[in-house]
Amino acid sequence: MENKLIRFYETKLVTFIDLQGKPFVAVKHICDAIGLNANSALRAIRNHPILGPASSVQYHQVGENQRREYLMVPIEYLNGWLFSIDINKVKPEAQKKLMVYQKECYQVLYNAWFGVNRNIVDKQKQCFLLLQYLRNAETHISLLSHRKKEIYKQLDGIDSEIFVQLKLFPQNAIG
Repeated sequence: MENKLIRFYETKLVTFIDLQGKPFVAVKHICDAIGLNANSALRAIRNHPILGPASSVQYHQVGENQRREYLMVPIEYLNGWLFSIDINKVKPEAQKKLMVYQKECYQVLYNAWFGVNRNIVDKQKQCFLLLQYLRNAETHISLLSHRKKEIYKQLDGIDSEIFVQLKLFPQNAIG
């Protein structure tokens, strides 16, 4: 498992990626940054029929002999959780931050873990297109080469006909 602290505005979010390549984010840091009651959020996630089973408890090393326990949710479910929070039940001073997290947090976390992979996918698509162009060019080159051979055969044929016809006339008769 790989851990990563990802900065989102002024907050460092604890994230990790599990052995299957699935990224998770700690709920508590998000709650603290927004101004939500972390205990209520953790309880709601644990009791949720989808988020509960999908969540995971992980330990993060914070000091030489200190480990903290975090409830983590898969990043793919982050917006589901954030959008499940009723903005009208949140303190007015937290509403704006909640909306920022709802709009932007998922993409920042996704890019932090998979931005390079997306770049690789884009490069693979570019390679695929270039290979298609190359194959098309090779096909055209092959067709042109074949056509070139046909033209040379036709020229040779015309040359031969001219040569035969020239033999029919005596040298003195031409000119």
